[in-house]
Amino acid sequence: LGTFVFDHDFTDSVTVRNQLRYGHSRRDSNASPPRFAGNDSTAINREMRSWITGDDIWNNETNLKAAFSTGKIEHTLVTGIGLTREGNIRKTRTAANMPTTLLNPNADDQYTGTIVDGLYVADVTGDTLSLYAFDTVKLGKQWEVTGGMRWERFAVDGVSTTPAPVNRIDKMPSIRTGIVYKPKSS
Repeated sequence: LGTFVFDHDFTDSVTVRNQLRYGHSRRDSNASPPRFAGNDSTAINREMRSWITGDDIWNNETNLKAAFSTGKIEHTLVTGIGLTREGNIRKTRTAANMPTTLLNPNADDQYTGTIVDGLYVADVTGDTLSLYAFDTVKLGKQWEVTGGMRWERFAVDGVSTTPAPVNRIDKMPSIRTGIVYKPKSS
């Protein structure tokens, strides 16, 4: 994981901040959650799930912050844009389930079966664009009201492990409001 941050003060009340972050991770996972052996069965198996994944993420956030007053009311306005690209490559593997008990499982059970690589590799990329603006208004020394809106567009494209195409775009606005009361004035 690496992060680069750039801050610049245009004036005492107007600042810009840009944060660029890159992350990479790789996982080799084996999980064995307990499951009933069938719909009409009381026998419990440890269902073997196994996969290898590689994840890459690029994220860039740019904020512009401005403090100003309208009469006696103080404002802190934050606007910005966010850009994110996430990539995931996943190779599934298959393995036989192991019998166990639900109430007294043995945490030291050794898996003695064979784990076999799956036939297909999933390769999916997701891109997010977000735009936002929030204003915090001071009403006296003890009250603050915050309101704002964020709009996001998320697009995913690639192929799953089945191997079926994955392609979807979602767009969504969201609204945030809040009231803060500070019993002790600052």
